[in-house]
Amino acid sequence: MTELIPQIGATLGAVVMTLVGLATDLPVGVACLVFFLVHQQVENYLRYPKIMRRAVSVNEVAALQLILREVVLPRQDARSGTTRRGAGPGRGPGCRRTRRPCGRRTR
Repeated sequence: MTELIPQIGATLGAVVMTLVGLATDLPVGVACLVFFLVHQQVENYLRYPKIMRRAVSVNEVAALQLILREVVLPRQDARSGTTRRGAGPGRGPGCRRTRRPCGRRTR
């Protein structure tokens, strides 16, 4: 029931059950804590990735290319001060109407 609350639901349930276990007996509380820690790790690292992979079905190569193009390369460009989609400010193909470099007023 507590897993319906995103982010903190499972942790909240684990805390409540561990407190109930500790109120009963120390070994029971420790067993509850160990159980929930193992359960969370299995769910986070084994079950959830398989479910998301099946639900989204994104090709790994396409995902890697997207990450490189949209995250890694723009960060490198920001560091170096260049752009990959154009030749840089003032050196592009120019305005469509005047064929002069964009950004300048011409008369």
